[in-house]
Amino acid sequence: MDANDPLLLAYILIYTDSREGVALRIEEKVRNHAATMTLKPILGSWHSLVILAVFTLCFFQDSRCEKTATAALPRDPADIAKDVSRAHGMPMEAHSLPDPLPRWRRGEYETIFVFHENTHRAHFRSGGLIIDFGSTGRHKHTLGDEKSGFLGDCKIDQRGYSSIQQGSARILFDTLPDELDELSKGSIVISGIGKGQNKAHVHLNDSWIGNIALDETTPSTVAIGFNEPLLKGQNELHLHCGNRDAKQEGDAPCLLLDYLKISPDPPESPLSETSRDREDAMHQWRQSGILELADGDSVTYNLPLPDRTHLLIEDVSPMLGDAPTLEVMVFADGEDQQMVISRQVSASTKNLAIPLDHLGGRAVSITLRVTGGSIALKHIELAVPRQETLAATEWPRATNFILVVIDTLRADRLRLYNRKTRVRTPIIDRLGRQAIVFERASAQASWTKPSVATLLTGLFPKTHNVQRHRSKLPQAMPLVSEHLQGLDFVTAGFVANGYISGEFGFARGWDHWINYGKQKKPNHAYRVFSDAAKWLAAHGREKPFFLYVHTVDPHAPYAPPRTYWQPYDTRPYRGEVRPRFTAELLKRIKGNEIMTSRRDLRRLEALYDGEVSYHDTQLAKLINAMETQGFDKNTLLIVTADHGEEFFDHGGVGHSHSLFEELIHVPLIVRLPKTMQRARQRSPVDVQLVDVLPTACDILGVPCPKHIEGQSLMPLIMGGQFHGYPRASFAELPDLKLHSVRMGDFKAIYKHLSPTHYDLAVDGKETTDLGPESHVIRAMLRDALGLHLSGDSALKGETGHYQKYLEEHGPISDEMTVQLRSLGYIVD
Repeated sequence: MDANDPLLLAYILIYTDSREGVALRIEEKVRNHAATMTLKPILGSWHSLVILAVFTLCFFQDSRCEKTATAALPRDPADIAKDVSRAHGMPMEAHSLPDPLPRWRRGEYETIFVFHENTHRAHFRSGGLIIDFGSTGRHKHTLGDEKSGFLGDCKIDQRGYSSIQQGSARILFDTLPDELDELSKGSIVISGIGKGQNKAHVHLNDSWIGNIALDETTPSTVAIGFNEPLLKGQNELHLHCGNRDAKQEGDAPCLLLDYLKISPDPPESPLSETSRDREDAMHQWRQSGILELADGDSVTYNLPLPDRTHLLIEDVSPMLGDAPTLEVMVFADGEDQQMVISRQVSASTKNLAIPLDHLGGRAVSITLRVTGGSIALKHIELAVPRQETLAATEWPRATNFILVVIDTLRADRLRLYNRKTRVRTPIIDRLGRQAIVFERASAQASWTKPSVATLLTGLFPKTHNVQRHRSKLPQAMPLVSEHLQGLDFVTAGFVANGYISGEFGFARGWDHWINYGKQKKPNHAYRVFSDAAKWLAAHGREKPFFLYVHTVDPHAPYAPPRTYWQPYDTRPYRGEVRPRFTAELLKRIKGNEIMTSRRDLRRLEALYDGEVSYHDTQLAKLINAMETQGFDKNTLLIVTADHGEEFFDHGGVGHSHSLFEELIHVPLIVRLPKTMQRARQRSPVDVQLVDVLPTACDILGVPCPKHIEGQSLMPLIMGGQFHGYPRASFAELPDLKLHSVRMGDFKAIYKHLSPTHYDLAVDGKETTDLGPESHVIRAMLRDALGLHLSGDSALKGETGHYQKYLEEHGPISDEMTVQLRSLGYIVD
């Protein structure tokens, strides 16, 4: 035998690893070891084939592996960086702008982002970065107060302040590339009021730089110097107010912060109110549409750029006696900063169109900076070429609404989302050809109760606060069933999941309601869809109707008929995976009571895939009933899921334990009535379950409930642009301190305050953190998450009022406990 035979060595290594409890993919071992060997023709190595067969038999019959066995292996960050560069277009320096810049007319473009209407997203610099506390925009730096030591905002003498608690507060900020040399040393300027313990120790990037003390009666400003260069990208400032005082009740404030400035000036420089005055100008910009920028001032936005984006300068004017220059700079990860335009401003600097189409799909920082004088920045926006679409008043409407929720259905099990899937779903495939398929739909949680609460209220989990096993929908929170019932719709719900029950507040607003588990009835898809089809035939013509059908078949325990799962696993099997007992098995795996082999996993996935195929055939009952009775002509049908399911993708099984894509990427299929012909067949835009309710109301032509946080997808459906740019998707599991944010291909998952970042275009399995060099991506996602956690989706910037519902609890009966235990939600 040749010990250097790479195929033989790969199998020996696999077998050895399996005995240690770590079964690795064959191709990974070959990749890691073949580079140092001379490959020989495999067919000429007969002895290797014999040994290969022996090791294969031993490996697949005897090996046992830990839960992480089939999780995708992390890739080398250098390889990821190369793939990111290839995936997101040409280098920035390869693009040249036309000169003179083209003029534009309003009718040629569709606005997607107006700079002065989004001042809360801006990073403002005037002699240094200024963070204005007491405002919505400061949440970019404090992650919406999520475990960052901030207690909230208040006003004193019409000035906004943010309070930090006894202990430690964390403030995050970024440096621009051209600031690094300037900020090799400087000072941190802090303005505010002392409260209780008015002193704080200041740490910059984990290094102590000094102490501060603020006056306890009137606003005061102090400066403390730093002598080490700031980091490229994200920096952290910690204010430590000492230990909590045991005599104080609750969270007592330590300091009230007015503003903070990171300045290149030494702390001995004279302090003034200039910083606050300049920041006040940002708020005036939002109200008046005019921002006065002095020499050296700048505003920066971290954004993903859609394809064919243009920066439109409508009106920029010089101040009296000045001859200023407006600089527009764009920076993307992996590229040198590019000066897109540097132009002296005159009275005729109007209606210029700067093409940024070479940056489509990239995450960029866009900076507007003034040098050599002062300007009045009146109107700058991002826009895309206008597409022909119907006006909102011309959209055809649906009369009825059917919502189908398939519990625990991963999007990648459907051919509509994954062409390589083995799972057969001909009914959903046909439905997708008749509908709009949203390719990037996300659930807001990875388990049923908070996800469905979002779906039926149009509110994010952070707002409806129905996020724990005993949580109950508050009585004051309107459900879509109540809303439509009040508009004279007939409402009916057929629900197979015990969580979506009257005990938890979901049985409100229904003319007909059945929860199969609660009423001790069989809850297979055959029964649920048959009952819904009968109701449709009997009641569908009385009035406009809303029909909600929630099936649970892909959820554990997996128990499809043999004819549905056997095509996915034809080999003999004698392991512990058995139909109807898989919920208990998943609990034992999660509890580290048993170890599973690859063979066990194959049978487990076959049962799940069989459930998906079985459910597909039963869905036909409802669709056929719609079509034979003519309801497809005037009825909106939406098919989606509340979450997915994991099979060791990241070392776990089941759901409700992480926010990776296998758990929160869900199908969203919207079939319009036949009368509505104008429709995009597939949409790659980030959408969420929170958008379903406003979309349905829009298509039905009825008003939405007040204060919802989702946005209608109708503009996308009709071929236009989404009005919610920059669009992001969010999910959370507060008990596990997990939050996720996705913008296009870029995603971050925060555990406590520590994030990992992924580019899903090149790392769809989420195996490798992009690392600290991805400055723009990290800043963009952090900005979006911080504003989201602050309630920005409800505030719409600086206006409106954000109402977070207080958590209410519902009793869990013995019967409900038994059902939830059978579904694997309650572990003894």
